[in-house]
Amino acid sequence: MQAPHAASELARRGKCAAAGLAITLVPVAALACAQFFSAPHTVIALGMNPKIDTWAVASLRSALIEGYSVVALIVSSYWLLTAVFGRGQLLKIKSANIALVLSGLTFALAMTIASIVPRPGTFFKHACPLLGLPDAMPPLPAGEYRFDGQTSCEVFATGAAPIVLLGVPLVLLASSAILRIAVSRRRSWRSVR
Repeated sequence: MQAPHAASELARRGKCAAAGLAITLVPVAALACAQFFSAPHTVIALGMNPKIDTWAVASLRSALIEGYSVVALIVSSYWLLTAVFGRGQLLKIKSANIALVLSGLTFALAMTIASIVPRPGTFFKHACPLLGLPDAMPPLPAGEYRFDGQTSCEVFATGAAPIVLLGVPLVLLASSAILRIAVSRRRSWRSVR
């Protein structure tokens, strides 16, 4: 008698997760399509000429397909994990839904910044004085020359941009999954008592 109840509960959670996946993937797909079709404009924003650099648009579109495939896989994993480890009404957990929406918005902001700003790392150069990182090249010994070096600030800004712009949405997504699982289990445990 317990096995049919467990199977129906798993099926119900699977339906909730499938609905959540569909709801989550619609804006991601819309953003992917917008970026895919605006690839020539993105190439121009990055300082290239799409008529001369025809490879750039095709390369960007290929990278977008690959990148959004990874995003779809991450979102699918999110809903699969919540369906397997969560309990009860997975879609009705407001704190997890807020964290999920914030994750999506920060991801959309990061993708927009990457599409229109040639060097997103420049946003992080303002933190260099606070961190004590110089934005000038150190003097070289006599007789030595440097043509392509980076300052400590440039190294920091270049590394911080992808970590912050893509890391924040991932942290929010992980927080949403943890909240969704924990709260659904707690609600399920209370209803059993």
